[in-house]
Amino acid sequence: MRTLSILALGLCLSAGTARAESYFVCLEPFETGSAVSLGTVVSEGDGVIELYDFHAGEMGEMLAEVPVHAGANRVRAHSMQEINDDLFARLVVDGEVVATHIYRACDD
Repeated sequence: MRTLSILALGLCLSAGTARAESYFVCLEPFETGSAVSLGTVVSEGDGVIELYDFHAGEMGEMLAEVPVHAGANRVRAHSMQEINDDLFARLVVDGEVVATHIYRACDD
């Protein structure tokens, strides 16, 4: 009976992890520059993070795209120009935006 209970618990836990979820994990503001660390991003599938300038509540031009894989990704973005303002990030999987996040720049 104990083995059956452990097996049932294992099935419940594995069923709970099968749900697709995508989200950004960011605990601190980022250091400005042409390369920024975005921390961990969890994606439900292979996709891309689109980073946009975000100033005064308005989404500006796209600054970078970073490919991600299904699961947890440590993300570092590189831009051709200096990133000095906040960033608006969109995680796109199969053409759909599945998560967004506003990254705040460090106040010097």
